[in-house]
Amino acid sequence: MKGLVKPIGILIIAILALSLTTAAIAPLTMASNKSNTQPNVIPHNNVDKLLSENITYDKAIQIAYLVKNESMSILRWALSYNVTLAKVIIKRGDALLQQAVRAASTNQTVAKHLAIRAALIYGLAPATAYIVLQKTINNNLGENRTVTNQTVVAVLRLVGEMRKLVGNVARIAENFGIALPPELKINTIIANGEADIALKLLKNGFVKAALVESIKAYNTYVKTYGLIIVSSVAEKLGFKHPIDLFTLVRRVEINPMIIKKVIDRLPPLVRERIMVMIKERRIAEIKVAIHREARIVAEKINHASTDTIAKIAAGVLVMASGYPDTARAVMKWRAQKNFMSPVKLYEYVRNITHRIYNKTGATGIKLLDIVLMTLSHEINKTTGAHIDLVQLFKTTMVMHVLMHHPRR
Repeated sequence: MKGLVKPIGILIIAILALSLTTAAIAPLTMASNKSNTQPNVIPHNNVDKLLSENITYDKAIQIAYLVKNESMSILRWALSYNVTLAKVIIKRGDALLQQAVRAASTNQTVAKHLAIRAALIYGLAPATAYIVLQKTINNNLGENRTVTNQTVVAVLRLVGEMRKLVGNVARIAENFGIALPPELKINTIIANGEADIALKLLKNGFVKAALVESIKAYNTYVKTYGLIIVSSVAEKLGFKHPIDLFTLVRRVEINPMIIKKVIDRLPPLVRERIMVMIKERRIAEIKVAIHREARIVAEKINHASTDTIAKIAAGVLVMASGYPDTARAVMKWRAQKNFMSPVKLYEYVRNITHRIYNKTGATGIKLLDIVLMTLSHEINKTTGAHIDLVQLFKTTMVMHVLMHHPRR
């Protein structure tokens, strides 16, 4: 692959992967967009430009049909559970694909864009699996919405169905000549292990712990399904592995509208100086000034965001202090470290969070995961127990949504 073909290939994979990894956001976005206009699934005009210059229509349409074929198994399955999102994905994906085919004879640039957008819409298919999970748990809770044996058995049944779906999409990929990613076997072993643990826990009466493990198994299979789709697109574009999402940020040029928004948010005095530079066309000075001010603003935002992450992490520890499976280990650790006071606990977690941020540059949910993993390791090392604060947090969030939101 020569010239700019490889960079644009990276962009397509990154955007598709972003679609697959923001499953919780995608349904809300699509549901709220009720206009008949084309979905704005490509975030920058620069991407459109690169598409038109470096990807042929034939390649774009191949990718669209590949993703459609790989997505239909899970979409039809979701339809059997009356998931509205599956209908929306099929309807919008098919409409865009038909438009792409019709436009090919008159304007292949437009046709390419439509085909890639269709692929991105179809690529949202794994998101439907989480709605199925929510429906299934809701429909199988006991009195007062409590978790019962029936709840776990229902989720384990879904795990079995998802296992078959992953097998189906793997065969479809192979029929298209796609080499399956090595993670397929690894993830299958992990998911099977998690399901086995769930069964053993259920037999021994640990119902909530069994639900946690069954959800982990289910999530592993859903992620694997999405990985096969992304890997297939990567191979069609000549890559051996899916590309890191951060490549998207590195490769896409800054949109002029973004620069305008940055200028509008600068302090008045700085903004006035920038506007003078613009009028006098002192471009080099403008770039330096904007980068400097943007860096200052970003540091302030990241500092505040890091404090918020620390509060969440400290809250997870407090929650774990009262959770039956983790209370003994966490309270023992807090007592040994003299962190029984919530204030001392937060200050300690805050210091760890800022240290990790300064070392890794991680933000948001990634930073939270690293902080929780670090705290888990410290507690496990201190007490000899084995707890996973990351999984505890995620499972608690899932259960919170299920308990406090109406059935869909």
